[in-house]
Amino acid sequence: MTISMLLLSFIGVNTDTTWVGLIFFIWGLGTALATVPAMTAGLTTVAPDQIPDSAPILNMLQRIGASLGTALITLLYTKNLTSGLDQVHTLVAFKNVVWLLLGSILILLISSLILVLRENKNSR
Repeated sequence: MTISMLLLSFIGVNTDTTWVGLIFFIWGLGTALATVPAMTAGLTTVAPDQIPDSAPILNMLQRIGASLGTALITLLYTKNLTSGLDQVHTLVAFKNVVWLLLGSILILLISSLILVLRENKNSR
């Protein structure tokens, strides 16, 4: 996902739609590769007899999180539209949101790495 966000930050007004589609394909693939291990990790913390009840709850939380994330991205995008809806201004607003999201992803990656390293240190 981080790679696709970085690639999205370099698109321009004349960027071919095939290239943009490929970037979003990479984004979707990264999302799938991140979601499955996260769901599996969430379900491994639950007793086996509680898994049928836990899976729908995790699914619901994932959908609520995606909805809130979409609303936040839309809010940031519309707030970055400063003057007009022409191609240049909408692209600048889009790139600003992409950079904000890329920064958020990097912060999450670093904090996840710190947590993993701390857990490995405590397990020794």
